Amino acid sequence: MRPSCSASPTTSGHWPTRSPRRCFAARSTATSRRSTTAWRQLLDRRAGVERIHDLFDGESRRRLDTPTLADLIVGQTERVELELAGDDETTWWRLRLRAIGGDGRAASFIGSLDDITTTAKLRVEARHDSLTGLLNRSAIEAHLAQALATSGSHTIVVSSSTSTASSGW
Repeated sequence: MRPSCSASPTTSGHWPTRSPRRCFAARSTATSRRSTTAWRQLLDRRAGVERIHDLFDGESRRRLDTPTLADLIVGQTERVELELAGDDETTWWRLRLRAIGGDGRAASFIGSLDDITTTAKLRVEARHDSLTGLLNRSAIEAHLAQALATSGSHTIVVSSSTSTASSGW
């Protein structure tokens, strides 16, 4: 079991143990103010990272901004967990955030960042045909089940067409 990031950092800005996890405490502006050694090492390897958002690609930044981080900051939600694409387009991260603060408004939050690239790649491989790259049968069935479950009173038409070319048989 991996060490938790739930313990508060010391007043010097570091967690008491040398946790292998990338943990941080941040203000509502998403700028890191306290962190583990692993978090600082990650930032040292990446030039130009000033906010947590800078670690992710454009679409992931939008997912984080609207409304996830805002809900956390204003106290509408206590915890957030997202899987986001890295800014290098090859790394996938699991970002966990927890609001800390009072008065129904989070002045700050703590979080952790885990590299889930291998898990994300395995998930893609499990749901796609290795030759064509298209969704496989189980993935299509899952998408169809989700569409049927969320369709409400709308009608969904599913068509199965079999192409039979005339070959003179």
